[in-house]
Amino acid sequence: MIYLLTPKIEPQNVKFFRATQGVYAAGFLVHLLLVVIFGWFGFKEMTLFNVLVSVPIFGAAFIFNRQGRHSLAFAFAFFEFFVHQVLVVYYLGWDSGAHYWFIYLAGLSFFNPFWSNKVQIVLLSFTLIGFVSSYSFNYYGVYQISKNNQLIIFAFNAITVVIVLSFLINNYSRTAQKAEENLNGVIGKLSEKNEEIAHQQENILQSISYAKIIQTAVIPDSQELATHFEEYFVLFEPVSIVSGDFYWFSATQEQVIVVCADCTGHGVPGGFMSMLGISFLGELVNNQHIIDPAEILNQLRIKVKDALRNNDQENQPKDGMDMSICVFDKQKKQVTFAGANNGMFLLRDGIIHEYKPTKNPIGLYPKEIPFDHTTIDLRSGDHIYLYTDGYIDQFGGPKNKKFMKKRLKETLLGLPPQSLESQGPELERIFKQWRIANEQIDDCTLIGLRV
Repeated sequence: MIYLLTPKIEPQNVKFFRATQGVYAAGFLVHLLLVVIFGWFGFKEMTLFNVLVSVPIFGAAFIFNRQGRHSLAFAFAFFEFFVHQVLVVYYLGWDSGAHYWFIYLAGLSFFNPFWSNKVQIVLLSFTLIGFVSSYSFNYYGVYQISKNNQLIIFAFNAITVVIVLSFLINNYSRTAQKAEENLNGVIGKLSEKNEEIAHQQENILQSISYAKIIQTAVIPDSQELATHFEEYFVLFEPVSIVSGDFYWFSATQEQVIVVCADCTGHGVPGGFMSMLGISFLGELVNNQHIIDPAEILNQLRIKVKDALRNNDQENQPKDGMDMSICVFDKQKKQVTFAGANNGMFLLRDGIIHEYKPTKNPIGLYPKEIPFDHTTIDLRSGDHIYLYTDGYIDQFGGPKNKKFMKKRLKETLLGLPPQSLESQGPELERIFKQWRIANEQIDDCTLIGLRV
């Protein structure tokens, strides 16, 4: 069966294959008929051309098309048509009506979807040149044909061209109409899906916005620090609506506990972890009255692991948080620092001292070690800085690199030391200027305290 598909035909080419395969089969049969017709009228050259060229070419085009080599098959058929009409006009003259086939070729040059616009324009130009040349040089033809035979040949060519052109145009219009109908159907379905997605997105955003309200309610008001420190600032820049970073304060008669934390991930997952961390800190510090920062971290790790049911299995999620804790003793004028992957800076007399954390997160870790603490005697005017990695890991600047801890130290040293409260807005400005057009990659928290 001539429309039988083979595995070599790509699915998206099936329609083009069916249409062209029918044309090649018809061309093969028509040119066999032309062998008889030209032989009957005694046109030996045209008979020989059809036997040696036209019939084999359409047979080859049919075979190539079945193999999926559409462009090669189309090129064979196109140029056979072109040469055939040039020869017919040459031998039989302009009045044979063979020149009408140039009109068909002009339309056919745009029929192959696998050819670029440049190729199609070249073929159209080539066809026009053949049309004009045939009229200019081969108007009368080599053979002298009787009026009756000339009328028959003219009618055959003219009517056949009209029929074939009508088929070509009808095929184009039907294909375009079906494509438009399919496109309208797809657009309609996409519109419905978009409305559904927009509705779902609105519900999700409402839920996340409500989660932000809850998170904001449990994170303490930074103004509470004003009762314990001469000056302070809190730079808090979440990357999403809810934050994986959080800060937390608590105070007794003698101590002030300040926490700066970075949970795994950001957005909703980080927000859930932050709520968990704030809840556990409240229980450990306010209910169990644990004040030692290292012990707070040790106990917090136990609670987080138990809550997430983490164990030593490889497939367990590595959720947790990094945290720095400072416990300020008002009477002794000391600060005790402990950190889980988060460090602390002390700015004193124009020099920044870095206090490094224990290289463990609060959560599951293969090489788990106890957290330890460092106690520092404070002087009047000392600046304490706690931070998460969102600031130092942000890409930006002229070379699109990370801000880095070294640059943060240099930035802190370059800020006016007179007013700590003015440092927060300035650090925010520097952060936004650094990332320029880059997206913020993580939640960012930076706390400054003057004692």
